[in-house]
Amino acid sequence: MEIIEIELTEPADGRWAWRATQVRRHGTDRLGLDGLARGDRLVVEVRSHGLSWTVQRMLRHPTHVRAATSRPRACAPRAAARPATAPVAGDVLLRRVRFSSDNGEDRASKLRPCVVVEVVGHEMRVRPIHGSNSFIRREGMGRRLVDWAAAGLRKPSVVSATDLWVPVSGPRPIGRLGNADRRRILPEAEDRPAAAVTAVA
Repeated sequence: MEIIEIELTEPADGRWAWRATQVRRHGTDRLGLDGLARGDRLVVEVRSHGLSWTVQRMLRHPTHVRAATSRPRACAPRAAARPATAPVAGDVLLRRVRFSSDNGEDRASKLRPCVVVEVVGHEMRVRPIHGSNSFIRREGMGRRLVDWAAAGLRKPSVVSATDLWVPVSGPRPIGRLGNADRRRILPEAEDRPAAAVTAVA
């Protein structure tokens, strides 16, 4: 499965044809939202089916649309979704992060789950999250999540040791580190007063 941003291209008999904005992916799905229009962009989790891709889960959609009465199960939100608030240390959210190659040259950015380490003004320090079979895990450059489901993730994952700074603005968190993972991965946040790990108003 992959998390990507898609753009709607054409309505097709109760479904929407879409294409990914950053990678070569396309598909046609019944998205379970009313008020969609050509050109709308959504963040979704997709699964490969041969040459086509199917939306499995909706992560973000435009504010002008609403859920249809008969919303498909695949696009249903998580039961424990939290209200949109300023992120705090331990939140897990989706952010587009830029990666560098081995020779230091910039590569294209990618939408990836990240755990918030601290929030300072309008920026926050995050650590990207990778799959348990990733290079990060094999090289010992990350820490395995014990309760990855509580973090809003679909599979076992590891948190990179690399810190990145990104803007605070963006979609709301998809989950939050459990207590055991917070103590293992963010021990510095446990030692700081609450005001030091929340966004500055």
